[in-house]
Amino acid sequence: MYGIVLVVTIALLGGVIAFLGDRIGMKVGKKRLSLCGLRPKYTSMIITVVTGVLIAGTTLLLLTLVSNDVRTALFRMKSLQTELAATRQDLDGAEARLRQVEAETKALQEKKVALEVERDRLRKEIEAYAGEAALLRANTRGTESGKESEGKFQRERRAE
Repeated sequence: MYGIVLVVTIALLGGVIAFLGDRIGMKVGKKRLSLCGLRPKYTSMIITVVTGVLIAGTTLLLLTLVSNDVRTALFRMKSLQTELAATRQDLDGAEARLRQVEAETKALQEKKVALEVERDRLRKEIEAYAGEAALLRANTRGTESGKESEGKFQRERRAE
């Protein structure tokens, strides 16, 4: 709503200034007045140009008074462009760092997966060796028990 009111106000103000400039130009032309010794034709042209300048100046003045964005655009544009360029460079640097960190993260994740696979393989291998060791212990105990009983049997036979 605010923008519409501003546009309508500028249009009306420009129309009023143009109308007044036209009227003044017509009166100067009819009365054959001259400025600084110029012919009336050129005097009316100067009045028309001044009227156009007044329309543009009034429009800019009104917009500058009413809108903070227009003031910024008119008076701080160069500093904003410099700031924007610096911000873009910062963004480019941050994006480059992001890509680098993402690549490192991907490599580390792949390494993690490979290490987890290796860990699982080693656990299975340990379990297999543990089972084998238990079997060997059982066999060793059985053999020792068998030797003891065999030795006992032989002692008993000698005693007879």
